[in-house]
Amino acid sequence: MLNTAQAQTGWSIVDKRLLPGDLVSVKTDGSWMSGATRWFEQRRGEDPSWASHSGIIDTVASGHETLVEALWKVTQRPLSAYAGHSRVVVMRHPVLEMSARFNIRDAAIRHLGQSYGWWKLFLHAAGLKSAIHSENRPICSQLAALAYQSAGVRFGLDADEAQPDDLLDFAAMNNWPVIWCDSVETLAELEEIYHAEDGVYANDLLKRYGYPPPDQ
Repeated sequence: MLNTAQAQTGWSIVDKRLLPGDLVSVKTDGSWMSGATRWFEQRRGEDPSWASHSGIIDTVASGHETLVEALWKVTQRPLSAYAGHSRVVVMRHPVLEMSARFNIRDAAIRHLGQSYGWWKLFLHAAGLKSAIHSENRPICSQLAALAYQSAGVRFGLDADEAQPDDLLDFAAMNNWPVIWCDSVETLAELEEIYHAEDGVYANDLLKRYGYPPPDQ
């Protein structure tokens, strides 16, 4: 059920597609951290989890597209930092007003400079993510989920419990359009995962989130 009607691909046209508040999902093939994150995220019966990192689009100006993301610290940097070594998909909530998109962006920016909450990763890995009750020092998916929460958008679970693949799953199964992918190969990979007719996991997601999609 991946909505690819608006999808375009390639780094040369990315500046023509993005809006503040768009959701960024990243997969880095060959990275042990990305691989470990996707392994821990994978649910029983799920196709391999795709996203290992999340961020929020911040500034959109030709040649200066940036995102807010939790790395060693919550920081802003060019989206193009991922060009050449990571797969990237940008998705957009289908009904939010522009003011809400800026609210999402601003909520993420408020965490700038905070150190990464590494201890939260261990709680996720141990199945104790429900024990996280702090918005400070967010991990990447928590940062994105908290930002969207400020606009009244939730991803089917508490922001403290969100993992990168949870955000992508929810967006894909709630008809958020894919706005841009780094390559046609990335788009094809995502379509295979979320194609309900021949995807066991996609059908499980349909049951979990329901279809047609809710407003948010």
